[in-house]
Amino acid sequence: MTSAAYLAKEVWTLARNQSDVFTMDFTDWLDSGDTLSAVSGTVTSNTVSYTLGVTADSAITKGTPAMNSSTITVVSNGASNSIAANKAVQIALSAVSATIGRVYEIVVVASTTNGRVASGVARLEIIG
Repeated sequence: MTSAAYLAKEVWTLARNQSDVFTMDFTDWLDSGDTLSAVSGTVTSNTVSYTLGVTADSAITKGTPAMNSSTITVVSNGASNSIAANKAVQIALSAVSATIGRVYEIVVVASTTNGRVASGVARLEIIG
């Protein structure tokens, strides 16, 4: 595997005691023809091991991450965006134990068909 630094940055909000599904779109950070290939397991790139998946503070409950297997449309701030298959990771998050007003870091790591590691960081703000 060749290493590469892809970094998607997202800002999400979630009300305390609520759950929602969030989408991290890697389209702009993938090479032409490259797609996400896995979001679970471990890969090694230049002798460095990467654990694939989603990490978050223990106050955030997370579901099983999944790559979008077909084209999806995401609406954000009133604008809709179509994301091609295998270009995004979706994850259900719940904020039952989270602190209102705190911002939590959500990290998503996936491998790609070109043998690289894609990572993204979201800031999850908990609102009242």
